[in-house]
Amino acid sequence: MGCYGRLMASQSLQLCFLKRLLYHRSIMRSHRGVHFLLCLASVLFRELTAWHSSTIVARRRSAWLPLFSTRPTTRTATQPSASLRELFPPSPLIRNGSLAVDPIHTLFYAIYGEGPLRALFLHGGPGAGCFPNHARFFDPTKHQVVLFDQRGCGKSTPSGCLVNQTLQDVVEDCEKLRKHLNIEQWDVVLGGSWGTTVAMAYVQDFPNNIRSLILRGVCALRQQEVDWLFADRPNRIDNPAWRTFCEAVDVDPNQMEYPRQALHGYYKRFVLSSNDTERQVAARAWMSWEFYNGVAHQIPPGTNLTDRNATMAALETWKDRRPTTSPILVHKGGKWGYQTASGIQMTQVPRNLPVDETDIMMRLRQGINSESTVSGRSPWPFPDVPITNTSRLPIQPLLTCFYSTNDDMCLNNRNLVEGIFPTNIPCIAIHGGADGICPPDTALDVLERWPTMELRIPVYGGHSMYDPYITHELVQATDRMGKFLMDLKSSASR
Repeated sequence: MGCYGRLMASQSLQLCFLKRLLYHRSIMRSHRGVHFLLCLASVLFRELTAWHSSTIVARRRSAWLPLFSTRPTTRTATQPSASLRELFPPSPLIRNGSLAVDPIHTLFYAIYGEGPLRALFLHGGPGAGCFPNHARFFDPTKHQVVLFDQRGCGKSTPSGCLVNQTLQDVVEDCEKLRKHLNIEQWDVVLGGSWGTTVAMAYVQDFPNNIRSLILRGVCALRQQEVDWLFADRPNRIDNPAWRTFCEAVDVDPNQMEYPRQALHGYYKRFVLSSNDTERQVAARAWMSWEFYNGVAHQIPPGTNLTDRNATMAALETWKDRRPTTSPILVHKGGKWGYQTASGIQMTQVPRNLPVDETDIMMRLRQGINSESTVSGRSPWPFPDVPITNTSRLPIQPLLTCFYSTNDDMCLNNRNLVEGIFPTNIPCIAIHGGADGICPPDTALDVLERWPTMELRIPVYGGHSMYDPYITHELVQATDRMGKFLMDLKSSASR
């Protein structure tokens, strides 16, 4: 799931700008002559510079990172891997198997590691599927990790099936798998992106069966989150990646009849069409649009996004000049603060990073909750021709398109953010400061309802779990949570 927005489209930010300017103008009435002009010029320069910066940020399509830090122009002496933790070494497969969860769907699962803690990994998408590398986010001496391909994904069958395909179905599958494996409780559930949607629904429905939660790229698949990525928005027409996305399904980005026209055009071409060639063209454009949003913060302005070689060269350049580590904005115990990558509290915060909570909120929030949306409240039709493996369609864009178009139906008309979160279950949420797929608004909305959750925002981090800053945070989180749970078990056995 993913999204991207314009900061200056936020009504709250515009209102804040006006209030601040009026406040300064009221002060200026008490000054006269040259001093008055100098003060007024200073205020206008500061306010207009802030407005210009946020506008440039919106055009660059990179969440909130550039508001805090300029793009690094030189590489530090130490390679990123020298200061950031990497994945654990591969562990051997313990066993795999299948589980029929209803008359249609059979899930594939695999188990890695021999530790005493039972962990469940929930992949993203919808439709991404699991891979052995996912088990490497856990210490195999502490955890036994269960990976499973959700309905219609990976090695689960039937591939790409859209029947009985809802969030509630996937949540109940997690429970059926737990019982099938004779696991009393999941010691930790780790979900990423769409996987956080599943994880939050799971912990709300079955709080007694989960001991802890780790979330990466918090997503609830709400209407406004879908629209942030797939609906027409102000100034998006200037983005060549968006134009390519629209034109692939014969939608004119200059004459959108309604915000979700491109999304619905994809559904018709990708899901409802019986022409495999037409589907493949739509799938490639879909994946290119999501890829762009995932790496936009790494691409300098002016890059020809229609030129794949130029885009890949820009990404390689970013790898050569990205900072060694990233400051981590952390909310814990009711307070905001900054930590180093090693978890040490920063006593000296760089001047370009906000410290005041109001300023932090203004910088973080993308204004998605104030945007008007057009939702597919009436479920869209299912394809006339069943989609099977023989069609060789990539499953992730298929299921993501299906869930995004039918967001109300697929989520069972459920708003997870408004659900009840168990305050006795520890949770660490990690959200990249430059995440272009999932807006930070959702993580902040969840934090308001779940104040005991620890929210960690690596300022330079993106959306992918393989982003070096995100990988570091995830490995740190599983290690910390594992030690905490092991200590609890040790205390209970005394």
